[in-house]
Formats: sequence, structure tokens, C-alpha cells
Amino acid sequence: MKIIGLSSLIILVLFYSHSAALNLETAKQLALANNPAFKAEEHASESARWDAFKAYIGLAPSGQLSYNYSQNSGDYMSVFGGGSGGFGAIPFNIGDKTISYGINLSQPLFNGGKVLLGARIKSDASAIAQNSLYSARLRTINEAESKYLTVLEAIDLLAIARKSMDNSRQEAENGRLLFELGTLSKADYLQLQSQALTREVEAINAQNYVLISKLDLANFLQIDTDFELQPITLDDHQKKLEALAGLYPEEREDLINSLINIGLENNPNLQITRKNHEIMRKALWIARGNFLPSINLNYNRSWTKYPDQSDDYNDMETYSISASFPFFPLLDNLATSGVAINDFKESSYVLKNTEDAIVLAIKTSVLNWLTAGNEMKATKLAMEYSRESYLQMEERFYSGLISANEMLSVEIMYNSSQISYTRSFYNFLRAESALQGLLGIENESLLEFLTLSE
Repeated sequence: MKIIGLSSLIILVLFYSHSAALNLETAKQLALANNPAFKAEEHASESARWDAFKAYIGLAPSGQLSYNYSQNSGDYMSVFGGGSGGFGAIPFNIGDKTISYGINLSQPLFNGGKVLLGARIKSDASAIAQNSLYSARLRTINEAESKYLTVLEAIDLLAIARKSMDNSRQEAENGRLLFELGTLSKADYLQLQSQALTREVEAINAQNYVLISKLDLANFLQIDTDFELQPITLDDHQKKLEALAGLYPEEREDLINSLINIGLENNPNLQITRKNHEIMRKALWIARGNFLPSINLNYNRSWTKYPDQSDDYNDMETYSISASFPFFPLLDNLATSGVAINDFKESSYVLKNTEDAIVLAIKTSVLNWLTAGNEMKATKLAMEYSRESYLQMEERFYSGLISANEMLSVEIMYNSSQISYTRSFYNFLRAESALQGLLGIENESLLEFLTLSE
């Protein structure tokens, strides 16, 4: 993550140092570098990692060092010490002193699996935090891409609106000349003027949509609105679209199954559910371990020098094994075990339900992706047809063969087909981005590889 953060910072600096257009990859890196929710997930993941490390440290033996020094003062002895010593005063002979120090080690041998399983639960919790972080990363990337595509779509729709406005203005001007020559009725002339005003309003609305979408993207990326976007062209995805259009039914089914397998392996939300299931399994074993004895190994060694004793110390060393068997309250342990059993069964059904939901979501997303690709093909043909029809009707209108209403009807159809084609292209890109999020992958080339290899 530190490497990713550094690369994001470099990209951010380069972006502000040059006037080049902002591309999609840079927008994603800016989102990851600046998004507060994602940064919070990074710290939560790091905290869970340290918590798991602390739990495994608990498997090591615990130890204490102790030191005691006592010296009498007057009729009473002052006691000074550290470790297991304390402070107080007891009667003792004047001039005497006692010195002792020692070491105590304790190693759990068996505690019903609580310590080891507890550490493994913490490790699973750390894995959940890592998957939660990756899920947040995918969401951030998907949202950045969606907002980026929305701006590009708004810009393309604005271009269509402006071109339509210019055509309508030219038609109104031509209509004025025809009206003055007496070859066009006043009703048709007024209709052409009305159409020109309508197109101007549509262009203003399209301009506002561009500004709003740019503000939304800039706010998400935490940058100024003074930027230009690098466009995404159809040529960038032409091979993929052709491959999708050429799939046979059995090849389409194989593609869906391949993507489902990828999703079942990589989807972070599914990984979180699986880890929660494993935690419930370990909690069940801990609950069963409450009925088992606890065994600990202890080692003690001390050195003590008493009053009026030579410089030698009395050395004492002991080894002991302590065992305790839970006797009461058995009903409490039994209830805890019952809760753990039902929690584990519940997590099993939750896992099954999550897997089914992920499979269904991937199937739906793949079908939406394929449908969006086919829709692009259909809307492109419709746009080309309506364009030819519009050109023919425009020529016939100026020849006085049709009314303004007939010509404008075809123009509206042509304008609508351009909008439909533009939206179908960006819907295809959004569908692909959503599919990648479900699959738990960032690399678009993987989708391209799967598509082109079918």
C-alpha cells in the first residue's frame, strides 16, 4: 500500500505539473490517493494486522523478574523492592538486611485450544480487513471510472446538441429565405423557428450537464475543475465488441462460467463471508474446549541472602505442572456451546446464500455487458439509417416536395439515434466496469483476454 500511495502521489504531482489531458488511469490513482473512505480502510487493515501479530505473541511463554531488598531502620525494617516486591515495615533486628531475586516462567500447554484458536481468529479478522480494503479499492476505482465516463458522455451529448442547434439555425435561416420568396408557408417557417429555439435550449441544458458532471468528478478526485479529459474512442474497444458479437451460444455460456469461477475466487465480499464462516468454526471449537482441562507448565528459580549469612545465596529451583478441570458452572459452558453451534450453522447458510447471490449477480452483469455490446451495434445501424433518411428528406424539403413537419420528424429521429448510440457506448463501458468489480479484478486486459480467446 505504501508503494501504491507513493506512485499515486507522483501521478498527482505530474498531473498538476503538466497541462496534458487527464486520462482514466490517472483519475483512478487520484481517487485512491485522495478518497477519505479508502484511506480509513487502509488504517483499519493495518490495525487488524497488528492485532493478529499481538495474538500470536500470546502463544509465547510469559515471564517475570523479581528483586527484593530489605534494610531495617530503628525498630522497624524498611522494605524496598521491584517486581513482585512491595513497600512496608515489619519488626526486625537492627543492622540486618535481606536480599533476594528470582525468575518465574509460565507456558500454557493446553487450554482447550483457546489461545491458538484465538490467535487464528485474529488472523482471520486481519484477512477480512484486507478484503474489506480491497473491496473499498474496487468501489473507489469503479466510482471514479463511472464519474469519468459520465463527463465524457456529457461532452459527447453536448457536441450532438450543438450540431443539432447549428443545423436548426441554418434550416430556420433557409426557411426565412424561402418564406420571403413565397415558396414556404408561414406555418412551416414558424415551425422551423420554433425548432431552432428548442435546440438552443437543449444545448444550454447539455452545457449545464457537462459543468455539473465535471464538478462531481473534481469533488470526488479532490482536484480543481480546470481540467480536460482524454476521450475514450470506439477503436479502443472495437476488437472486444467484434468478439462479443461473434460468440456462439455455447461459447457465451463458456465465457459466463469462466467469469463466474473468477468471481468465486476473487470477489472480496465473498472472501469476507468465507472468513466469517471460518471464525464461527473456530469459535465453536473454543466453546467445546471449555469442557476440557487447562494445563500450564511453570518454572521458578530464586536466590536469597538472609541476615548474618555469608556472601553465598540460597538457590531454589522448582518445576511444576498445574492442571485445572472446569466443574462449575457446566450449564454456562453448555449454553455457550449451544450458541456457538447455531452461530456456525447460521454462517454456513449465509455463505451459501452469498455464493448464490454472487453467481446470480455475475450472470446478470455478464448478460448486461453482452446486451450493451449488441445494443451498440443496433443503435449504430439505426443512426446510419436515420442520417441517410434525414439527408434525403432535407433535400426534398428544399425542393418543395415535403412539408417542414415531415422534414423535422426525420431530423428528430436522427438526433435521437445519435443520442441513443452515444449512451449505448458508455453503458457498455459502465457494464464492463461493474462486471470487473464483481469479479474482484482491476485488470481490464483480463476481460479482453477472455473475450478474444473464446
